[in-house]
Amino acid sequence: MGRHGKSTASGFGRALFIAAWLFVVLAAAFDGGFAWHFRASFHEWEMNPVARRLAASFGMAGLLSFKSAGVVFAAAVAVACRRLRHRLAVPMTLVVTAVYLLLSLHYLRSVLPLDGSPTQVLALAMR
Repeated sequence: MGRHGKSTASGFGRALFIAAWLFVVLAAAFDGGFAWHFRASFHEWEMNPVARRLAASFGMAGLLSFKSAGVVFAAAVAVACRRLRHRLAVPMTLVVTAVYLLLSLHYLRSVLPLDGSPTQVLALAMR
């Protein structure tokens, strides 16, 4: 048992939950920043037809607002489920984290072959 009568395992689970959602928020922010930076050619490189349609209908700001609201809503639902000890908190977190992990790996695969350096990825992220 740790401080305040909570087990170390639940503290570790809490830390993993926070880390997973922090990763999701950061990956979503990078995705949005990338889309905004390359918005002039968005329809050429975006593979998601729903995202292309939303951008065509509501502009890039509308698309990014919609995506941001979706991430905030998903995180809020996950936090509520975790606080209520609902059984969907963990599966939902795992699915959303896996989707953003796959998206991140796709970005890395697309960027790294240019010169193979991790600094190139960081430079792209900082633009």
